[in-house]
Amino acid sequence: MASKASSKLKTNEIIGYIVLIAIIGVVFAAIFYVYKAQRLSTLPSEELQTTQLSPGSNPVPTPTPTPTQLIHGKDTYNISGGMPDDPHFQSVTIDPMDPKVGAQQTFAVQINSKYPVTKAFLAIRTDTKTSQLALTMTSGTATNGTWETKWTMPETYLYNYLITPNAQTAYNEASSTITIRQRK
Repeated sequence: MASKASSKLKTNEIIGYIVLIAIIGVVFAAIFYVYKAQRLSTLPSEELQTTQLSPGSNPVPTPTPTPTQLIHGKDTYNISGGMPDDPHFQSVTIDPMDPKVGAQQTFAVQINSKYPVTKAFLAIRTDTKTSQLALTMTSGTATNGTWETKWTMPETYLYNYLITPNAQTAYNEASSTITIRQRK
């Protein structure tokens, strides 16, 4: 009778150890998950100011992919669909679409908002740089106006050419990226 009680006690001890090991495993998994989630949420966001990419970090593509072909002259991109952001970008006009390196280019962004727009800018990605250009309101009001900027094209845009208007109010911030491609 003592051996039955002794074997039952040993079985209970083994089950207890297994449960303890399982609990420790779950705790370590939870700690690892929280650590990874915090690490991902604190990664620095991409800088919007002009930055030169380091050699080798974004190699220039070979001619195998065809460079982006663009229409000549002025073009307007109408922005619609998705969730209605506030502020909202109605359109972006680019003049000219295909400037030569060193030539001037003008951007006009139509912005609507429930609240006055306090800051607006464009982030422009070309082949190896991302530049930030401040927008200035040229017509309309701070809740329904046209914001413009000019710049000199600093480099080629054969493979990367993205325009991202950004606007801020006292309450909200919005952006919308346009990938420039040839229209058919």
